[in-house]
Amino acid sequence: MIELLEKDALTNISLLKMIECCADRIQSVLIEEERHWGVLLLLPAQSFSYDQQTYPDADYIVMMDYSSDCLFPRLMSCLPTEVNLVFKLQREKYKSRLSERYPLHKARSFHSYASPGEARFLLDPDVVISDAMDNRLFPLWASNGYDKAEIERYFAQGARSFTVYREEWPASTCLVFRNYKHVWEIGAVHTLEEWREGGFAKKAVAAAVSGVGDECAIHEAGGIGRFGPVRDVGSL
Repeated sequence: MIELLEKDALTNISLLKMIECCADRIQSVLIEEERHWGVLLLLPAQSFSYDQQTYPDADYIVMMDYSSDCLFPRLMSCLPTEVNLVFKLQREKYKSRLSERYPLHKARSFHSYASPGEARFLLDPDVVISDAMDNRLFPLWASNGYDKAEIERYFAQGARSFTVYREEWPASTCLVFRNYKHVWEIGAVHTLEEWREGGFAKKAVAAAVSGVGDECAIHEAGGIGRFGPVRDVGSL
């Protein structure tokens, strides 16, 4: 299953991450038919604080990928009935197919960005970089739906924070953390309301992009940089 999803790792990064970090909670289905395959993942909605906060009425989070539309009906037959489902879709065509079976309501959209290998970003002197958990920053990250256990796990795996301070207190911050194997993510971007429209998030994210390239050597080592999904950018 993982090998199939890794053929398009960036598109399927959320599925791969969930399989890796929620192996004890996630239900998975793999259907193979001749040369075609389909994957369905079912994760209890209470597994992550963000999903609990954002989709309080949901029972399960559903993710999927498949190589042929002919497997779509079989995947759908594996879904539980009489429960509330949230579908996290990485391909536009899945929305069209699901709308044939379910009355869909759009809840959230997230965008991911990747920079070309030749892109260069400046490290602004206002940005403070740290590889240690700073409790002053946690309320900003928590505003984006992260819980403390998740943040601590990221730092244990080599995460770094990039923060602009004003009056010795954080004004804007973001994280660089390992998403899945060699894929690193820039996320948890948040600027306090009183400091928005000042370009502080732009400084923090630019420094983080620079840090990903320097510290993780993603271009030279052939790894992949994934930027986003940003849950709450504020004003860049």
